[in-house]
Amino acid sequence: LEDAPAAMPRVRALLILTVSAASATLPGALATTVAPRAAPLVSGSARLRSAWARRSAPRLSAVVDEDATPVKKLLADLKFLGPVRFIVQGAGAILEAVAEVEAINYANVGGSEMATLKTDDATFEAHLRLGELTRCAFEAKRKGERDLYLVKFFAGDTPALTCLLHAEGGELDPDAVTFYEGLRTAFGDSFNVN
Repeated sequence: LEDAPAAMPRVRALLILTVSAASATLPGALATTVAPRAAPLVSGSARLRSAWARRSAPRLSAVVDEDATPVKKLLADLKFLGPVRFIVQGAGAILEAVAEVEAINYANVGGSEMATLKTDDATFEAHLRLGELTRCAFEAKRKGERDLYLVKFFAGDTPALTCLLHAEGGELDPDAVTFYEGLRTAFGDSFNVN
């Protein structure tokens, strides 16, 4: 990433909604086996093993520390959306990949905090330079016969990364849409990061 042209976005992302204390549960298909991570980077964090394996709803103690920044809370909630299409548009190219966010790490890289969203087997990684983000926005729209649910991470006025709910088998999971709408209600249509 350090060698990438300055005009090329250097971010990739994830989502999060704060789930309060032990009484909270996740809806339907989004609520599968949640296991605590060893030595979590964010106090009280949890890891979603599979977003579509079972329809039972486990109880969570806390997903992230209450003092976490809104963008970190949003990133943590991406775990509960199931498969997400990550989209990065640069000069002359568009990169798209579908993955479930299973783990998030934070590190100081070059004097700036970087979030790494990845699968457990590290076959997919997305890096988001938190210091370069200016705004996060939710956008739901209809395109032809399809409903699109997007989360955009902006660097300046340009979307550095867009996360789109992925329709497996051509259909969106209704529980993923419900969770997305809950995130949009909790965070608002958009919020400033820095």
